Amino acid sequence: PAERPRHPAHHEWLAEIVQICPFPVIANGDIFTRADIDCIRGKTGVSSFMMARAAQWNVSIFRHNPRFGNINVNVNDDDMMIEDPLIVSRLYLKKALAMDNPFANTKYTLLQMWLDRPY
Repeated sequence: PAERPRHPAHHEWLAEIVQICPFPVIANGDIFTRADIDCIRGKTGVSSFMMARAAQWNVSIFRHNPRFGNINVNVNDDDMMIEDPLIVSRLYLKKALAMDNPFANTKYTLLQMWLDRPY
């Protein structure tokens, strides 16, 4: 409970946990790209991942990649195609306006997309 997002995740502990636990283990913390997922999975053997900050900053992190079954997307590198954050923000704003989302919620969500982002 004392650890915060500014503290590094302890992925090095996961390999041992995976070995002794009879149930799936989920990695969480400091996961921002497909490369992070591949690295952590290779080192630990976890079954799945949770991404919070990366998804908050840019929801296009979940965009389909041909490696995961969507053959309609052209990918030129190993990572997922991440949309420009400004484009994602504009698309969100258009959707919020179309859905008559409350202004305070829209403003809060847009601020979260841009606050403390690493890029």
